[in-house]
Amino acid sequence: MKFVIASALLMTAFTTSAQADALHGLSGSWKGSGKVLVEPLGRIPVKCTMNVDQSGPQTAMTGTCRFGVLKKSFGMRLAADGTAISGEYDGARTGVANLQGNRSADRVVLDIGWAAPVNGDRTAKLTVVRQGVDKFTQTVGDRVDGKNVTTSSFTFRRM
Repeated sequence: MKFVIASALLMTAFTTSAQADALHGLSGSWKGSGKVLVEPLGRIPVKCTMNVDQSGPQTAMTGTCRFGVLKKSFGMRLAADGTAISGEYDGARTGVANLQGNRSADRVVLDIGWAAPVNGDRTAKLTVVRQGVDKFTQTVGDRVDGKNVTTSSFTFRRM
C-alpha cells in the first residue's frame, strides 16, 4: 500500500514577519483533520498534530499524522523574504521536497518540488488559507491521470 500522507498534508508549515499576513502568529501547537488521497484506498481520514516555532522570518515545524495505527513524522524549515517564501519539507516518501511561493493577507501558495515523481511528475501546489487567529485550511492539488485533483484537504485549529 502506498501511504502518502507525507506527500500532501505535511506541508502546512509557515513563516511570519512584522507585517500582518496569513502566517502571522502561528507559533504554538495545532491539531488538524481531513482527508488524503492514498492509492489504492482512495480518500482516507487522517489526524495530525504539530508545533510551529517562529523567529523573525524563519519557521521550524515538527509534527505527526495518523491513520489508524499508522503514523508519519515530518519536519519543515521555511524562510520569508518580503512576500516570497522558500524552504524544505522533510518527511515525504520521495525524499526532501523544495518549497517556493508567496504569501498575502489571507493565503499562502507554495509550489512543491518533490525529489522523485509523485503521481507521475515532481510538482504539486499547496494552498493555505487563514481563517482567523486560531484556524486555517490547507489543500494540496496535483495532476493525477491527466486531471487536476485535490490530494489532501485539512482544517487545523490551535490547541
